[in-house]
Amino acid sequence: MKKRFSIYQYWPLLLLSAWLPVLSCDEGQGNCYTETDVSLGAAFYRIDSTMTERACTLQVVVKGLEQETALYDTVSVSSIQLPLQPTLSQTDYLIRLTPDSVWYSDTLHIYHNNRSRFLSMECGGIVTHQITGLQTSRHFIRDAVILDDQVVNQASVHVKIYLP
Repeated sequence: MKKRFSIYQYWPLLLLSAWLPVLSCDEGQGNCYTETDVSLGAAFYRIDSTMTERACTLQVVVKGLEQETALYDTVSVSSIQLPLQPTLSQTDYLIRLTPDSVWYSDTLHIYHNNRSRFLSMECGGIVTHQITGLQTSRHFIRDAVILDDQVVNQASVHVKIYLP
């Protein structure tokens, strides 16, 4: 008697052959499409004689107090992005700026809480921050005001720095 072929008899093999391409496919190709860099955005402002707040562009040099290299080295900007220490609760920056030809120096102390979050195997983790306070040496900077205390991306202005 001749045995008839039945597709149902080989269902495990068919199921494996259907799922094998899906299981072996690397969806991200090893790339991470989630932004894992988080920095505090700070913008420079002046209040003019009519008490109007205006953004200002000036030459700056920004350097971490414990760092050898500068984040910004004599560039003309109206805002800066400052990475915060992921394992400490305070990050300090030396900010040198000039609205004219005279250079002024100030120290900006940023106090923050850190939150670590695992994203994926490709991306790893991300550390976001909550700003708990600011302090400046007030040599040239008049004030620093927190606009958004949640530092979760680089697209926001979190702090306004007021200059004379």
